[in-house]
Order: sequence, then C-alpha cells, then structure tokens
Amino acid sequence: MQVDDFTNLSLPEKRRVLAMMQARANGNDAAADRPAGSAPAAVRQIHPRLVRDPAPADSPFALTDLQTAYLVAKVNPVKVDPAGCHVYLEFEADGIDPQRLERAWAQVAKAHPMLRAQVLPNGMQRIVDDRALPAFGVADHRGDAAAGQRCIERVREELSHRLYLPGDWPLYEIRVTQLPEGAARIHVSMDSWIVDAHSAEQIYAQWQACYEQPDQAPAAPDVRFTDFIHSMKAFRTSDGHARSLAYWQRRLADMPDGPALPWSDAIDKAPVNPRNRRRDVARVPAAQWTKLQALFAQRRLSATAGVLAVFCDVLRTWTANDRFGLVLTLQNRPPMHADIQRVSGPFTSSAMFAADRVDGETLGERARRYGEQLLDALDHGHVGAIEAWRSLGPDRPQRNDRVVFTSLLAAGGSPGEQAGWMQRVAFAAAQTPGTALHCQLRAVQGALEITFDAVPSWFKDGVVERMLEAFQAALRHRMHLPQPPACR
Repeated sequence: MQVDDFTNLSLPEKRRVLAMMQARANGNDAAADRPAGSAPAAVRQIHPRLVRDPAPADSPFALTDLQTAYLVAKVNPVKVDPAGCHVYLEFEADGIDPQRLERAWAQVAKAHPMLRAQVLPNGMQRIVDDRALPAFGVADHRGDAAAGQRCIERVREELSHRLYLPGDWPLYEIRVTQLPEGAARIHVSMDSWIVDAHSAEQIYAQWQACYEQPDQAPAAPDVRFTDFIHSMKAFRTSDGHARSLAYWQRRLADMPDGPALPWSDAIDKAPVNPRNRRRDVARVPAAQWTKLQALFAQRRLSATAGVLAVFCDVLRTWTANDRFGLVLTLQNRPPMHADIQRVSGPFTSSAMFAADRVDGETLGERARRYGEQLLDALDHGHVGAIEAWRSLGPDRPQRNDRVVFTSLLAAGGSPGEQAGWMQRVAFAAAQTPGTALHCQLRAVQGALEITFDAVPSWFKDGVVERMLEAFQAALRHRMHLPQPPACR
C-alpha cells in the first residue's frame, strides 16, 4: 500500500479521513480504542515521533517484529519450510569493471549502515564497522560463452535459495560473471533481514549511479534505522499504539483463514527440493495499464485497491471460500524525519486483510470497500499483525495464511517505477518461510508487472500458471473477470 490509497479519494472522502485523524490527534477517541482492561496510556501521542537512539553506532539494538519472526523461522528445529526471507537477482550489464563496481558498492554501504548489519544469536542486531566488506567473487569467461553460461547456472544454484543464519556476516553476497563481447551478469543474494523492497530499489539505483559517476557518492541520511527502532519502542507507551493494537485485536477476532486453494498433498510437508521457489512474471502493457489507471481514477479508486479487488476475485474462482484472509505487507515509515524515506532497512510490517463479497455488488463497489479497508490498515499500520496476534495470548487459534499481497505501486512513479539495472533482471527468485504464493505489483517502464513467487509443489499441477494467466487476462480486459476454471 502506498499514498495513492489516499490521493485518489474524492474530496469529501479526504475531508472525512482528515477529520477523523484530527479527532484522534485531539484524543477524542483514544479511550474507546484502548484495549479492554488496559490502563490509560502514559503518553498522548497518535503517531510515532523521532526519538534518537543515544547508544553508540556499534551497540547492539533490537530486531523488529518481522525480523524476529524471520529469526524464529530460521532456527526452529521442527520447521516445515527450511527457508529464509531472501531475494536473489541477476542483473544484465555491459562493459562492467568489477573493481569499479566493488568500489561503488562500498560507497553505498558506507551511506547505509544496515548493509553492514549482523543478526546475533541472542536476538539482537548490530552494525559491523570493524571489518572490511568482502571482495566480490569474479569469474572471467570472456573467451568462452558456454563456460560463462555454466558459471551463471552454478552461481544461481549456490545463491538463489541461500539461507543466512544468526552470526553470518554480511547478510548479502555479490558475484560477477564476465561474458564475451563485454557482457556481464551481476549476481546479488540479499537477506530481507536487512532491507525491504523500497530500500533494495534505492540501493541498486544508487549503486549504478555511483558506478557511473564515482565522485557522486550517496550522502548518508540524517537519521538511522536504530533511531526508528528506538522511536517505535517509545511509541509503545502511547495512546496511538493502544488505539492501533485494539483495532487489530478486534479485526483478528473475526479474520477469516487464508484461501483454501487447490493444494497438493505436499502442502504440509517440507519441500523435497530445497530450491523450491519459482518466480513467474506477467505484464499489463503500458497503454492498457494507463487506461486501467484512468478507469480506477474515474471511480475514485487507488490503483492498489482496484488491482487487489481483481486479484481477490481471481483467487475466489479457485476456492470454495467467498470470504478469506490475506497477509498484506506495509511500509511502516512514519514521517518522523525528512530523511526517513532515504533510510535503508527492513521497515516492512504486515497487516491482515479480509477479502469478502456482498451479493449484488459490482466489482467497482467491492474495490471501493477494499480501498476503505486499506486506508484503515494504513491508519493503524504502526502496529503490525505479528505484534497484535501475539498479544492475544497462548490460547489464540492457529491460522493458515499462505498467500501474501504486496503493492509497490506509488503515486508519481517512485519508488514503484524501476530504472536502470532493475529493468534488466535476467533471473530472480524470492522466498518467505511458510508462504505458498506471494503476489507483488510494481510499475516497470510504464507497464504493470505482476510477480508470483510461489512454491509450485504445494499446488496441484499447473494451478499457479493458470491463476497468473487469469489475473493478467482480467486486468487486460479492464476488470472483466474470466469464467471460473472447470477444475479446482
């Protein structure tokens, strides 16, 4: 979810949302939203404010809730899905000088301390400044195309599903394969312990810019990720935190389970092949995507809400559930400092979304309701689903949430509009423990790119491919959904 969820509201709706936020800022509904049985909050504060971390830069600091969840998934001895939250990319580039590329990376890592972060076995993290960054692995196959291709495949086999563990450092690895005629493949393995999608795109853009202009090193932001951690800790004593926690506790009490898709018999078993993730990509061409965005705007819908409604209807044709839950990822970057958007780190938070359907409503009406639910999620987004779920105590019911939805669409084309190397991705793989399907939206060269990161073996044969085809067709035909498939 991005700011377009507010931007595309009608003027009366914007006034209503702003009035509601102002009322909350004045404290009018803090008591009503406080969790049952809790004491009055000590601090009258609706949104997080900057509280700088006074500790030295190399001092250990706490993990976010999502970082902690990744840690638990990695070290759990009975885990079904032995995977980390990890992204692997291969960029195509021409005329690359590996040493210059490495120097440019060092400049970027100097500006973004989380690239030098280490997660400790005790559940803390620290910035490592007393060790040199490792050199890039470089394989020179400029004289043998076949050997170069074999090298690419070997590196892909080694890095595409890399599992980083507590104590490992750094939490990324970069290699370069040099190919004939000046071509090169840049391999990047990076753990989501240290960056979110916004941060990764910013890092890659700065890396390319610094490579092309070595004297233009990126400036470090005037706020650190540790300041964000410290600020969110202080926010836990506020009215705003109590209000958001109470909201999610109420929502979770009635939140449906994830969609019952056509799972295979292997769904509750560890994958036989540890390199079990596959990325499938589809696009809505720029001309059609422009028309579809105009249609959303005419209906006062955000692009995210409109596409999410279509996605949910496509899922609904593959499940018997009219009402099901999805995990949404949010960017929890409170506007506590002018530089907060320039900070690289794992700002990702999670929220739960109830995908329901009302008899007789149009898809546009459903998208409008979904948009309002997205706005509510954003308004209470400083408390994530993990924290809220844990707050329900040990007797909380178990959930099966295997489908995740992420929108990187943004008003104005940034950061959702990729540039440079990010437009020349030759191969990609991503994984999140326990997630069977992760749908991501982003803008690429004016088109809408839909990415399905999935575990195909957890689905019946061909289901993932057919769902993606149906989703793409629904969008390209301006929200006219296809008929349900013959077999589920």
